[in-house]
Amino acid sequence: MASLAELATANTPLSNAAISHLQRLVGSWALPCDLAFADLLLYAPVDSDATSFVVLGHIRSSTGPTSHAGDPVGRIVASSARPMVQRCFIDGLRFESPMAEQVSSKTLDTTVLEGQSNSNWTRSVMVDHVPVRHEGEIIAVLTREGEAGLTRIHSGLEREYRELFQRFAVMVEEGT
Repeated sequence: MASLAELATANTPLSNAAISHLQRLVGSWALPCDLAFADLLLYAPVDSDATSFVVLGHIRSSTGPTSHAGDPVGRIVASSARPMVQRCFIDGLRFESPMAEQVSSKTLDTTVLEGQSNSNWTRSVMVDHVPVRHEGEIIAVLTREGEAGLTRIHSGLEREYRELFQRFAVMVEEGT
């Protein structure tokens, strides 16, 4: 498995300083991930036009269900497949949007779907897109990918944890 630095060097135009910034971000994202009750993914553009992105990092929350059964790190994703990641990168604005995608039966986690035999699954998640800034420039997009939130009411503790994650996201967005 390639490191973040190796993936970034091989697949992106990022400078060494920008890559170091992303390594520091990934090195400190375990607690914010647990506070978010969701998976966090780090996307960096493969080219200056942001027509595709490479997934440089992925972490699963220990406090909530995972959104990705497989390991997306190293995967090249076309902007047409994740247009909101591209929009966040280009516009530099943070926003949430729902996402639904077909899931191949080959990538289904059968421990989660035990006893169910539908080969045409769709997963629905709410995605929070956070532009990652370094020295005033957007260098990547951090996504929080978790349940849509419509299935149940969140406890007071969950709301507090999510608010703490929001503060972390603001720091990422500001480049601090």
